[in-house]
Amino acid sequence: MADLHFFESIQRSLETETELRENIRTAVRDLERTCRTVGGYQLHVRDACYVEDKDMPQLPYVNSKPFSLELHQTGYEGEHIFVLLIQSIVGLPAIAAILSQVHSATTDSGVAQQVATALDRFANIRADIQNVAKLVPHEQYYRYNGMFMFTLQQAIFLAAYIVYLQTEKLLTVPQVEEMLGVEVSLRGTSPTFHIGIEDYLHGLVSITGELSRLAVNCVTHGDYSRPLRISKFVGDLYSGFQLLNLKNDALRKRFDSIKYDVKKIEEVVYDISVRGLAGNQTAVKR
Repeated sequence: MADLHFFESIQRSLETETELRENIRTAVRDLERTCRTVGGYQLHVRDACYVEDKDMPQLPYVNSKPFSLELHQTGYEGEHIFVLLIQSIVGLPAIAAILSQVHSATTDSGVAQQVATALDRFANIRADIQNVAKLVPHEQYYRYNGMFMFTLQQAIFLAAYIVYLQTEKLLTVPQVEEMLGVEVSLRGTSPTFHIGIEDYLHGLVSITGELSRLAVNCVTHGDYSRPLRISKFVGDLYSGFQLLNLKNDALRKRFDSIKYDVKKIEEVVYDISVRGLAGNQTAVKR
């Protein structure tokens, strides 16, 4: 089941992080507009490394040599982060492929076997993410966030799916921190590498699509009880997201898509009920 009180408690944290991200995007846009024309000169980032101080417009805050050094350092750090992310990106689809076999082995023993195999692979993902965390400089998390944001969201989704298959409960913040080895910042103010509350919620949203597919496949394999439990879980998760005051951003759009998964699962439950199979507990558990 999903804890609705948790969603109420993170509303303030979500607003703080969303505001911070919007402020960063606004600042970047303002900086880009400023850098397009500086004192009548066209200034491009790629040229900043080669222009001499005497050729720069007389602005007190422009110093090309330190800027050149900073660009070089940024490129060095970014390159190493990218290499580690490639390793993680290769590992995540492998785990997803293992978990996808749950749809063809919906018995309890079959599900447990696939989950155990996926968990063995998760140790490598944890190590890769921690290595990335070591490379991100202090207080520069949002500078590199765009490089690893989607990888973190995918890892959280897979962790949430594993936890559900094990316990039929929602992935909690302590479980995320344990499985990925990274702090979840509920206040959105951590200067170090962390998992933002938005990334956590993005991971949770992704699970509904897999569960709607699982509900259909369970019926195909004669398990009529699991879809009922899936329906209850996804319904609670949807109610939890409804408690959040989401802005018109990517998370809001993804939340809106949950209703289609809810509808698909409800149709499965309806068919089970109409055919009198709702009380049938003959699911194979070998």
